[in-house]
Amino acid sequence: DGRLLSEPWIQNGQLVSREPTLREIRARAERSIAALPPSLRTLVAREPYPVEPSEALVRLRDKTIDSLDLSHE
Repeated sequence: DGRLLSEPWIQNGQLVSREPTLREIRARAERSIAALPPSLRTLVAREPYPVEPSEALVRLRDKTIDSLDLSHE
């Protein structure tokens, strides 16, 4: 249920998107903030927000570590 956080602006040296208006920028910011849990809508965190690596990232990390040549140590 993720959404694209960035979008292409320039391709092959050409501008491919129009610049959003200030009203559009404000509306997107308001939607983004409204989508956050209430505890994260403040400037001071009241409780820690759990962040954990995905299983795919852990597998990639492990695979990368296993592929390193550590024999020179």
